[in-house]
Amino acid sequence: MSQSIERIAPYQMALILFMTIIGDSIYFLPSFAAAQSGRDAWISFILATIAGLAMIFLLVQLLARHPGKDVVAISEEVAGKWVGKLLIFWFWLHSFLINSYIAREFSEFLTTTLMPETPILVFIAVLLATAGLAVFCGVEVVAKVTEFTLPIYLIGLVTINLFAMRDFNILELTPVLEKGWQPVIYAALPLFVWIGNTAYIAFIPLQAKELKQVRAWLLGAGALAGAFMVATVIVAVGVFGSKQTAMMEFPFFHLGAQVLILGVLERLDPIVMTIWILGDFIAQVFFFYIACYSTARLFGLQDYRPLVLPLILLFSGLAITQFESTMDIHAVGGKYYPIFAFTAEAGVPLVLLALSYLRSDRTGNNPS
Repeated sequence: MSQSIERIAPYQMALILFMTIIGDSIYFLPSFAAAQSGRDAWISFILATIAGLAMIFLLVQLLARHPGKDVVAISEEVAGKWVGKLLIFWFWLHSFLINSYIAREFSEFLTTTLMPETPILVFIAVLLATAGLAVFCGVEVVAKVTEFTLPIYLIGLVTINLFAMRDFNILELTPVLEKGWQPVIYAALPLFVWIGNTAYIAFIPLQAKELKQVRAWLLGAGALAGAFMVATVIVAVGVFGSKQTAMMEFPFFHLGAQVLILGVLERLDPIVMTIWILGDFIAQVFFFYIACYSTARLFGLQDYRPLVLPLILLFSGLAITQFESTMDIHAVGGKYYPIFAFTAEAGVPLVLLALSYLRSDRTGNNPS
């Protein structure tokens, strides 16, 4: 397992994490942010991005103190075997939840906008089976696929935002901080947990010579993802207004329907669907890989590949039974999921970093 991971270049790791952050969340987070902080949703995204970048820095710091080790080995080293496994168990549960969450939300989008007569289980099964096949082939294959799809994704993203500006009204963004900082900060927490998905880089052991490059690439990827999120929510609120954006299930999809290029080309819904599929697929593959890898590490298995088929079936069942509708998905994503995710993505790494420093202070040596 580790040999496959070590062949991923730092820039490939950054590309995967960029798509993981933005690939799925750019479609529904603007709606949630607008519902919580209104026309100031873009400020919430800025705060979440800053917090996410701080999280990336601390994660790389943790890995730098234990070069060549993943978070499972680090946790057992600094917290002991059983306490360490308990901490990783929380991470492990979170990876299961997010796999079923992404699969169900993506499938809800397709049934809502494209094929309402098709059973949702069909989309869930196809997405998870395809992701499982990619994971079975190895994480280096995922990196190559990401390299190929990212330019297409970015071109589509920029095109939609740029040409939707024809209906942009900057007055929809004023007055700034009309209701103060409280709703802005309240909305930033759920946004942070999606950027905080970068915590899963801790499952990828880094060599000492890679650390500087990895830190620079990941901080750049996080900043760029945050910039795209801020730009998208500004365009959505400027075009639709904060109230209408908050009522939309997928604001970015509706931006595509607003686009008119050179007075001839309009309704770029197919482009929106294409970049959603690309982004969601990469995010699903990444988290599927993490679920397989963490399960194998947690239970002492030599290879994660035999877990692929059982996890496809498990995640399909969870995606069907955990949520009843798109409204239910958004309720879980906005109210309950952030609390769980925050403790896994921020709480566990911070505890491990603190224990690492305490251990080095007690022994008088740096763990690395």
